[in-house]
Amino acid sequence: MSLSDIQWKRLLSQVRDGRCVPFIGSGVATPTLPTGGELAEELSKAYNLPLDASNDLSAVAEHIAIAANSTREPKDHFAERARKAVAPPHYTNLAELPIKLFVTTNYDDLLEQALRKAGKHPQLEIPAWNGYILHQHRNEVSAMSRDEGYDPSVDYPLILHLHGHYKYPATMVMTDSDYAEFLSAWRAHKNWLVPDGLHYLFGLHRVPWTPSLGVLTESEVRHGDATDVQSGVQGGSRPTGG
Repeated sequence: MSLSDIQWKRLLSQVRDGRCVPFIGSGVATPTLPTGGELAEELSKAYNLPLDASNDLSAVAEHIAIAANSTREPKDHFAERARKAVAPPHYTNLAELPIKLFVTTNYDDLLEQALRKAGKHPQLEIPAWNGYILHQHRNEVSAMSRDEGYDPSVDYPLILHLHGHYKYPATMVMTDSDYAEFLSAWRAHKNWLVPDGLHYLFGLHRVPWTPSLGVLTESEVRHGDATDVQSGVQGGSRPTGG
């Protein structure tokens, strides 16, 4: 959807005031890392899978996980690439914004790299959508659980990795089974899946102001138009490979 002049003015004002939440979506990590479809095709070729569903990452990852008897198999494949990836220059546009909170469905750490390069200290937050995360990794992947006094700031921004992070394979939502478990946990326990301080993002309680939450495209980030976001959240999107 397009924004009116008044909506643009309000959005830019919210960005300047740190009241805008960028949603880092599909394509921003390319060509450094593959999109979800590209990763699916890459995995299909690597594991000699049928090509009829080769661009469906969750289906391909599920097939590989079953064949290998391990959900780690497809995730480790991506992690190997992500460990070598370096944040491309267009991520600088994001890192330089006066933003306290970023939301992403991507598994990579490119945004963290860019923020650190900009002299900031990014903190991670990953939903505890399964018991292993909750009991084994909660403090590692939840800045707000680890430090109850932590309040996201421009210098110490928070990155909410909705679908997990490659450094913690158990947190990655990649296979069909992962998505089913994630959505089940979200419907049943979303009030504790994310910390209280982030409930306003998902309409779990009212706040005195409404943040702008928008989806950034590769072009918008790459050409420096990082404030060019759409009002509202595009539902149902799967993460990029990166």
